[in-house]
Amino acid sequence: MTRALLLALALSTSGCFFRLSDPVWAFKSLRADEPVLPGRSLVFGSLEVDGGFFGVGSLDGIWLRRVGPGEPIELAGATEETLFRVFGRREMKDGHYLMQLPPGVYELVLFTGRGWGKPAELHVGEDARVSSRFTITRPGIYDMGILRVEQRSAFGSTYRMTTLPGSSRPGREELLRDAVAGTGWERFLRGSP
Repeated sequence: MTRALLLALALSTSGCFFRLSDPVWAFKSLRADEPVLPGRSLVFGSLEVDGGFFGVGSLDGIWLRRVGPGEPIELAGATEETLFRVFGRREMKDGHYLMQLPPGVYELVLFTGRGWGKPAELHVGEDARVSSRFTITRPGIYDMGILRVEQRSAFGSTYRMTTLPGSSRPGREELLRDAVAGTGWERFLRGSP
């Protein structure tokens, strides 16, 4: 009897059971929050993953670091794994993400995801971090395009990252338009800052 209780406890805390909020979360669309502070920008992008058989099956988080100027920001990002997520807006869905950032130079540091039912982290190497840098100079909406992550080795220990233009995938413009509809970000799509 105690073995059955221990097994039930282990399964319920291991992520095998869904949260009660999962059905609500599944139908929530990607939505931008109102601008939290003046001077912030909205960053929009997409992730695609080809993790192979032994690699990461899905990416559900992207993490950036500000490298200058100003005070460093350790990590800023968007993720699907959010506590009490049913009560907030959805900042990441189906590989598309939104995040608000202050001006500065940013680099990609980390992807989080799942492979074979276990949490996984893909740390970005130094050369890739430097080549992924981008600059936010003034308030607006920045489209980062599509980051494609492909497994290079048989057992998922190394990956290759390539950038594709956002226009290479149909439907992204409509997705962004719907995500900012009714918010203060909408004026940037109309071209008036």
